[in-house]
Amino acid sequence: MTVLQNTKRLTDTVWQVRLASRTLVRELGFLNRHLAGTELSASQVHALLEIERYPETRAADLRCLFRLDKSVVSRLLGDLRQRGFIATATSAGDGRGRALRLTRKGRRQLKIIHDKADVQFATALEAISPSEWPRIVKSLHLFAGALASTRRRPR
Repeated sequence: MTVLQNTKRLTDTVWQVRLASRTLVRELGFLNRHLAGTELSASQVHALLEIERYPETRAADLRCLFRLDKSVVSRLLGDLRQRGFIATATSAGDGRGRALRLTRKGRRQLKIIHDKADVQFATALEAISPSEWPRIVKSLHLFAGALASTRRRPR
């Protein structure tokens, strides 16, 4: 394959991946003001998911993970706290730090989010042969990892 052919193939692949990514974003509902049938933004839903996944999460962790400005994360967490979905507690690993914790109300909200997402993804997977499911999972992880590694790479 010549350099020109390889360049064209890369360009075509980039466009196809971008198209598929835009479709995923739309189909998953990320363009809606509220996500997962809730009154929460996509960032707020993701914050709840990460706090559930990593119980010692702090605001600074979410800033890094989400690549958002400190003031944006502060407002996002302030709203979740005001709604009663999260609280802060002394961090087990560092007594000076404030870990984010889900409240009972937050856990109930997350159950609604998980249930809705599980149905959405299960319904989509049912339209695909079960033999393809491992390939889909592997491909998504591979591409997400590649995106993350390019972000960490110095420019």
